[in-house]
Amino acid sequence: MAHLVTGHLCRAAANWESLEALPGSLVWTAYSIDGFFAVDVAAARRASRWPFAAMPSYSDLSLELPASTKPLDDVFRFLMTTRSPNSLPRGFLNLNATVSRLLDTEVLSMCADDGEYDFACVSDRGAPRRVRLATESVEIEWAAGAVVARPVYDEDRAGELDEGEGVDRLREFVQGLRVEDAPGERARLHRIAGAEAQRFVASDRVPLGLGDFDGDPAAGATVVARRVLPDDAGKPPPAGKAKRSAWWKLWS
Repeated sequence: MAHLVTGHLCRAAANWESLEALPGSLVWTAYSIDGFFAVDVAAARRASRWPFAAMPSYSDLSLELPASTKPLDDVFRFLMTTRSPNSLPRGFLNLNATVSRLLDTEVLSMCADDGEYDFACVSDRGAPRRVRLATESVEIEWAAGAVVARPVYDEDRAGELDEGEGVDRLREFVQGLRVEDAPGERARLHRIAGAEAQRFVASDRVPLGLGDFDGDPAAGATVVARRVLPDDAGKPPPAGKAKRSAWWKLWS
C-alpha cells in the first residue's frame, strides 16, 4: 500500500464542528488548500503523523448501502469473484456519505495507492451520486443509477491480460451494463482518484500530490479545524493560533 493518498474534498468552507458526530474511533482534521478544503479522516488508534496517508477505520460504520445504490451490490459481487474486494470498500462509501451529510454539502472522497486502490466517490448532502474505480482489467463508473464499464490497458502487463475479460465477466453480474467502445486509459499512479479530484475542485493541477511519486499531499495546507483526543489536550496545534472548545479546535 505504498504511495497511499486518501481524503475528502469540499469546494467551500463548512461547519466543521458537525464532524464531531463521527464515531469516536475516528479523528479528523480539516485543511484549507489552494481554494478548496480537504478533510483527513483516520483511525484514532493508528492515526498517521502524515496527513492524507492513513486509511480510516470502518468498525463503527455501516457496511449496508442505500437502496439507491443497488447496482453497486452487483459490482461488489463481481469484485469478490475477481479477488478485488478492496477496490471499493463499502465502509469508505458510507464514510463519504456521512461526511457529506454532516457538512451538508457535496463531498468527493478518494483513495489511491500504487496497486490495490484507485477509486473516488461523490455524495451530495449524504446522498451518493457517483462512484468510479478500476481493477487491473476494467474501469467501472456508477452514476444516475447506471453502471458503465471501460477496458483498462496495462502496458507493463501486455500479453498477460485480456483487455475484454473484465468487461465480459462484469456483464454476468450487472444487468443493463453499458460498455464504452473505446478502451479505457492506460493504468498509471492514482489515475482515477487524481482525475476525479482535479475535476471536482476545478483546478489547473491535480490536488493532494496525486499521480506524483514525490508529491506532498499536505503542500500548501493550513489547518482550519480538527478533533482533539483527550491524550492530545494541551499539545500545540499543527499550525496557527488555537481556540479551544470542548473536543474540537478552530484556527483563524
